[in-house]
Amino acid sequence: HSINTLQVGRGIAAFCVVLFHVNITLNLDKYLGENIFPFFYAGGFAGVMYFFVLSGFVIYLAHHHDFDSSDVGRSALTRRFLWKRFQRIYPPIWAALLCVIPISLFVMKNNASLYAYVSSALLLPIEKD
Repeated sequence: HSINTLQVGRGIAAFCVVLFHVNITLNLDKYLGENIFPFFYAGGFAGVMYFFVLSGFVIYLAHHHDFDSSDVGRSALTRRFLWKRFQRIYPPIWAALLCVIPISLFVMKNNASLYAYVSSALLLPIEKD
């Protein structure tokens, strides 16, 4: 299914999140030290929430027919769906971490714990002290 207005909504939400991060960066003293886009402080949070809700709806829309049928083959469809989600999410995260962790350890001399790195690789929350 392709619903163009939903795709536009996803684009707007993603753009709000980008501007949220731009605003945070520009607000740092080493850059402009000013809150250039104050609207996007709230808009960025709203954009993230909207993006996740919309993404959930798109996933439902794409797969609801898989689970409307009888129980025959349901576990195979579930496994296939979960495997595809795993492949889409984790390998890019791991690739990024393969680039970031050496920089963090050897260039920035970061003393993050092994737990922090493993949690990042598994997308688990990291408790801040």
